[in-house]
Amino acid sequence: MSNDSEGAWWKTLGFGLFMIGISVFLYYFFTDMETNGGSRRIHWLVAVLYNIGGKWITCSVFGLIGVLLIGLGIKEFNDR
Repeated sequence: MSNDSEGAWWKTLGFGLFMIGISVFLYYFFTDMETNGGSRRIHWLVAVLYNIGGKWITCSVFGLIGVLLIGLGIKEFNDR
C-alpha cells in the first residue's frame, strides 16, 4: 500500500460528515425559503432534486451519501 492510501480512511470519514452537514444545512435553507417565500439561487443538481421530491428527498440523498461514506471510512479503517 502506498502511504497516501493508508490515510485515506479519515478523508472518507470527514467527507461523509461534511455531506451530512450539507444535508442539515439544506434542510434549514429550504425550510426558511418555504416559510419566508421568495426565490434563491442554488446549484442545478440541488434544484432538480428539490423539484422532484422537495426538501425531504434532497436532504435524504445528501444524508445517505454521507452515511455511506462514513461506513466506507470505518471499513477502510478496520481493514488497515
